[in-house]
Amino acid sequence: MLRRLALVAWLGVGLFDGVALAAEKSALPPGAYTVVRPGMIFERPAVGAHGVAALAPGAAVTVLAAPGAGSWVKIRDAAGRVGYVTAGTLSDRWGEPPPPVAAKERGVIETAPVMSAEQPSASGASAPTNSEANAATNEAETMRQRAVLAAAEARQAADRARAGGDSAFWGYEFPNGDRYEGSWLAAGLARPQRHGLGVYRFVGGSLYEGEWTADLMAGLGVMSFPDGGLFAGQFRDGQPDGLGVYHRPDGGDHAGRWQAGVRLAD
Repeated sequence: MLRRLALVAWLGVGLFDGVALAAEKSALPPGAYTVVRPGMIFERPAVGAHGVAALAPGAAVTVLAAPGAGSWVKIRDAAGRVGYVTAGTLSDRWGEPPPPVAAKERGVIETAPVMSAEQPSASGASAPTNSEANAATNEAETMRQRAVLAAAEARQAADRARAGGDSAFWGYEFPNGDRYEGSWLAAGLARPQRHGLGVYRFVGGSLYEGEWTADLMAGLGVMSFPDGGLFAGQFRDGQPDGLGVYHRPDGGDHAGRWQAGVRLAD
């Protein structure tokens, strides 16, 4: 019977007035959440208590505290109303650890060309011909175009996360103020990882739209910076790495190959 009551509480539906339902798992940690299924804010942590307000999927709420070891959490909605909801209203992964630490914000892009460790030194190496330089620029431009398409797909993934109803797409606001909306990978992992496509807004003002692998910006994407700069191309280990184009705040462009955020010499 207890298992049945716990399941009812997790789903956020029940008819047992005055019963504070217990669960084996701990409730959600404090922080910002997005409602994933229709629910109700109650005056007290008991299904059947007086309802304060209805919650629609996609609504933003803040978890203030967990009143105990059960499935209930105390929240505040966007209108400032405070009450209690079941954890299942806010997360399809209730009871799992919170998402991993926030991504590391990328610093200034270095546009001055440097010599790669794999390239020969200037002495004994002839300068690239115009045709070779043009080919490298064209390859970088092609990658930029592909990155722009990936960014558009990432925005679609963010829309799916805000819409709710799909356990593979959801939004999360980190304690430092960063926010990610997009696809996640959770199966078989200790905690969910950003994986696939998504949009990450850094509290410092930077914005990344694109592909993710194992919690890192990796693949094709577009990152814009607070100063107006923008990089579109390949990423690896959370920073520009590969072919791409950097658009400077003053309007100039640098196309070519990059390594760890630094443009390599042709």
